Amino acid sequence: RSTDGRGLNFRVVLPSTNVGDMVREHVARGDLTGASFAFRVKRQRYRTSRQSDGTSILIRELVELELLEAGPVVSPAYVSTKIALEGD
Repeated sequence: RSTDGRGLNFRVVLPSTNVGDMVREHVARGDLTGASFAFRVKRQRYRTSRQSDGTSILIRELVELELLEAGPVVSPAYVSTKIALEGD
């Protein structure tokens, strides 16, 4: 896994089992298109930002995380995630 300016990149090695074959097929057909991840916050900070209308909002910045898992899902928390089979 690695990160870049767009976010987290990761690779999953699918097993040669019924489940692995099903995941591979669903990704190939376009039924499974998103990914999700779980993490633990190790370090964070908060700051206040003043808006143009004079109100303030509290911003939480995640500084350091521990990645617990990442993988393909049917309903990702962030719809902009994308998955593909290697070589696509």
